[in-house]
Amino acid sequence: MMVASVNFEDREVTIKGKTFVCQRGESFLSIPTWAKLFNWSTSKTRWFFDRMEKENLINYTFVCHNLRKILVVDYDLWTGKPGKITNMREKKEDRLMEFYEKYHEITMLRKVDLGLVRAEWKKLTAKEKEAAINNIQNYRDSIVCTDFYKSASKYLKAKSFYDEGVNY
Repeated sequence: MMVASVNFEDREVTIKGKTFVCQRGESFLSIPTWAKLFNWSTSKTRWFFDRMEKENLINYTFVCHNLRKILVVDYDLWTGKPGKITNMREKKEDRLMEFYEKYHEITMLRKVDLGLVRAEWKKLTAKEKEAAINNIQNYRDSIVCTDFYKSASKYLKAKSFYDEGVNY
């Protein structure tokens, strides 16, 4: 239903007098509008979108005050358009390994428990994954004694990339 309801091509959309570009695979439909399409309550629809974002199937961001944009991740994969299809598993694994290598390079800890790191990585949203990668240096700088650095899996599980003193 979602794949069929988002834009199949880029186009300009005017909402409350403001013009926005809504690209292929994106939608500016509101949660109540989606709820009507699904024939669900708004709370169930909101829960569904939160779950979809956690599973990295969609991303939704606020464009301005009360306007949300929803993007179907790998829309071209879902629609079968050739040329833009990427292997989702390889793409996700690349980001995981980028985090894993960078974390151990910056903290200089021994590389251990990749399986635990992978399990915690899967639980994060796309935004949290970005924050986890981007805030490693800030996390390291916020810890006074190197003996207190968390392992990579504990860093992810505790969401230490959001700790006080760490910029996000």
